[in-house]
Amino acid sequence: MNTAVETYINGLFTNLPKTGELERARHELLQMSEDKYEELIAAGVSPHEATGRVITEFGDLDELADDLGIRAALDSAGDADTLPEVGREEAERSLRETRIQSLLIGSGVGMIMLAMAGFAWINPGEDAALPTALMFTVIAIAVVMFIISAFVTPTASKFSNREIALDQRTRAEYESRSERSTWKYAIGIAVGVGVIILGLVPTVILRQLDTFQSSGAAFLAMAAIGVTTLIVNGVNRSGLTALINAGPPDPRDEIEEQVDNRIGLIAGVYWTLAVTIYLAWSFIWSAWHISWILFPIAGVGFAVVATTTYAVTYWKKTGSSR
Repeated sequence: MNTAVETYINGLFTNLPKTGELERARHELLQMSEDKYEELIAAGVSPHEATGRVITEFGDLDELADDLGIRAALDSAGDADTLPEVGREEAERSLRETRIQSLLIGSGVGMIMLAMAGFAWINPGEDAALPTALMFTVIAIAVVMFIISAFVTPTASKFSNREIALDQRTRAEYESRSERSTWKYAIGIAVGVGVIILGLVPTVILRQLDTFQSSGAAFLAMAAIGVTTLIVNGVNRSGLTALINAGPPDPRDEIEEQVDNRIGLIAGVYWTLAVTIYLAWSFIWSAWHISWILFPIAGVGFAVVATTTYAVTYWKKTGSSR
């Protein structure tokens, strides 16, 4: 079955009750669509054109209700509350807002880490008033960027909060776009992680040369590039995913939504605490040459926390349903 067609047909039933009658009709319509798609492909029609023809022929559930024997069920469900459906214009606006948000957040985090790297590299000692003021000025600017990022996504927030949803044709198009861009997302992760790991190379070399403060600064600078890449890549991907998944919540997505919410709350406290410990350690004990190691350790620790959170949430959800 063509994925775009399958997504489109399933989407026709998204806002309908999960009854046996409607499930039967959904499976029947999927089979009819698959048969038509294979027939068109066998006739030499291109996959893209075949997808469009199938969606055109089987894309209106109201027209097919009598043939499928679900007229009464469809009419009774028509009074149920449904989300307003929007099209391509709102979808593109949402993605633009997400890109701006990703740049604000990613750049803000990168600025903070680069400011710390600069301070570690200067190693001002007792005469630290001006470098300290500059570092905290950069951090303050970054915090302002974080605050602004929360207000630049009015349309994207409506999708993520399930206040609006894409119409089925547009949803199928963006589902296809998401599948095609998976490799870009994977490359973004690989680049971000790779840059962070490569940051250990100049760190080790500089430590061998007994330039401890420079080794810490080098790692933080490289890590700033890698972390910024990961954040921009991840936020953009999550924006596209929220766009596609907007609509009444699917029971199958409950675990993922709970995990995302919990990890989001944990992350805010976790990384704020990590930065606080880093600054306290570095300032109080003048440990700029070694305090950088806190961040790779914190990164591994957060991965453990996130994995454990998912496992516990999944166990509770599946255990309670038995």
